[in-house]
Amino acid sequence: MNHHSLESLVRDVGERLHGSRQPRWAAAIIDPFVHDPIDDGFAKDLGATKLRINAPLRDKVASRLPYLLLLEATSHGVALLHTTCLEAMEEQRDPDREVEHGFAIGPWIAFDSDPDDVVRHWAAICTIRVATQGRRYLRLADRRVLGWLWSRLDSAQQAFVAGPMKHILVLGRDSRVTELNVPRASQHVRTALSWTFDLTMLDECEAVQSMLRGWQRFAPSLPENYLELAEFALSEARAAGAQGLHDQVLLGAYALQVDNYVLRSPELRNLVSASQVQAVNLALALAEIPDSRWDAMAMSVRNDGPVARHLETTQGERRHGLR
Repeated sequence: MNHHSLESLVRDVGERLHGSRQPRWAAAIIDPFVHDPIDDGFAKDLGATKLRINAPLRDKVASRLPYLLLLEATSHGVALLHTTCLEAMEEQRDPDREVEHGFAIGPWIAFDSDPDDVVRHWAAICTIRVATQGRRYLRLADRRVLGWLWSRLDSAQQAFVAGPMKHILVLGRDSRVTELNVPRASQHVRTALSWTFDLTMLDECEAVQSMLRGWQRFAPSLPENYLELAEFALSEARAAGAQGLHDQVLLGAYALQVDNYVLRSPELRNLVSASQVQAVNLALALAEIPDSRWDAMAMSVRNDGPVARHLETTQGERRHGLR
């Protein structure tokens, strides 16, 4: 698989942001909610300003607010771009570090309007209203959230979130840079929409990210469609009877490691059901299954001819974005 080296990542992002006929401005959105990888002194030495985004943080600590970091087509701008690319690669290299520090490097963006307009726009899209809780901060600057959420938005919502941004680039866990497709909607449509958000989607995102971290511990690299595969594994774990989020993530990780459809094995479903009824620790029950048994269960599902063919067909559809 084509893993980016740091140099090729910097070149790839730089060309997409600063190439010919590109928008006037390029920037990175940084989310220092847990940890800020861009030192204030370093930014100041390069003449960069952290344009803070007025997100509704509960603790109101200014240094935890997301910010826009302009990346100009100068030697200083390239040094900043290099730093954001290096940090993005570092923070997803180690699942344990990710749990502790999160992801701070958000999307790289390009736009024509005034930077202050983009700062105001980000403040609007990362503020959601939740019944009984008031205004909450939606961490769209976290590329895990933005990358996962984008495919769940319809084109009108995508246009609303993009606002003045012409290009939005995110680094995926497969080390590829993905450009989020920005619909060309009129400004009128963008501003007329209100931002409604279902919080259960964030629980789903959290579960998928946990599963991906587990997958990364035993997989040297992830396939390009890793997000769809993880979502599918989560839905299979739920269908197999796993109740709580922890058990669903655990069971889904086994599916990713062994076989996409192993959780359809009647033998495995009986084991899951028994563990829920008897309140047995599912992790211990699964750990006792030898590899040969996992392989046999996977084969039994695969050998169920018509079902196997049907599953291959539906999986192909999922890969092409149909639901």
